[in-house]
Amino acid sequence: MFNANPMKEKNSLKKAYSSLLTETHLSQLKVEGSIPSWLSGCFLSNGPAQFEVGNTSFKHWLDGFAMLKGFTFNEGKVHFENKFIHSQQYTESLLKKKLAYNEFATYADKSWLMRSIHSIQSILKKEIYDNCNVNTCKVGNQYIAMTESNHQIEFELDTLITKGPFQNNSQGQLALAHPQLDILSGDLINITTEIGKNIKYHVYQISPESKPQLIST
Repeated sequence: MFNANPMKEKNSLKKAYSSLLTETHLSQLKVEGSIPSWLSGCFLSNGPAQFEVGNTSFKHWLDGFAMLKGFTFNEGKVHFENKFIHSQQYTESLLKKKLAYNEFATYADKSWLMRSIHSIQSILKKEIYDNCNVNTCKVGNQYIAMTESNHQIEFELDTLITKGPFQNNSQGQLALAHPQLDILSGDLINITTEIGKNIKYHVYQISPESKPQLIST
């Protein structure tokens, strides 16, 4: 059943809101049993890891600052590394020691008036919302982190270091964090929402070797 009270939900799931602030690199994990020597690659996950900044505690699990976690397998050995995604939201919030921009259920300003004004301004000015803590995708040779906005972040797979904003020229403020992959072409198909006087939905594709192309509106 849907819980309309985020604070009640948070109190009942305290462990889920425990922050992990340490970035770790473990060159060789202890293995119980054996890992096939032919297994080679990286198991990557993305999700929220920090649930407070300054005097603000986040009110929704998906408001937490994004962190990448990767297990790398090579010749029967396993390596682990985790790093925060250095989004504009994360960088500015840590610098100011307070939340820089609104999150899904946590506002940068607690007053009702400023919350409303900030929400309107974020839409009209197309304010960057780039706390990409939901998903990761591969586009050609590029690896990107995504959330439900039209701002993705590129990172290096080997080091998990943030490279910067993914160059995406598709229109709209909102986007799906789970694009569909065309296994034959390697294209990613996604939908963005453009909020204005008239709401528009744009279907576009990202090809491995080209910029996003509009399919339909």
